[in-house]
Amino acid sequence: MAPELRGATAFLYWVTPSIRVTMKTLQTATAVIEVGAGLALLGLPSATASLLLGTPLDSAAAVSLARVGGAAILALAIVCWLARRDAHSLASR
Repeated sequence: MAPELRGATAFLYWVTPSIRVTMKTLQTATAVIEVGAGLALLGLPSATASLLLGTPLDSAAAVSLARVGGAAILALAIVCWLARRDAHSLASR
C-alpha cells in the first residue's frame, strides 16, 4: 500500500512506482541540464539558436537577448544546485 502522498509526489508514485525520484535527484538533473543550456546560450548564442530553431540569430539585439536568457538560465541552474541539499526550503517546494 502506498503511503499518504499528495500532489506531484503522488503523481510520480503513480507513474513510476519502481523508480524513486527524490527532490534532490530532480534538482540535480535540472541543474546539470540548465548549466549546459545556459553556457551554450552565453558562449555560442547564434549556433545554439541555429541548433534549436533552425535559423541563426542575425541581429546584434537578438544575440544580446539570447545571452541575457543564457545568464538567466544559468542563474536558475545555480539556484537548483544550491537548493538540492535542503528539501524543506522554499526553493524546493
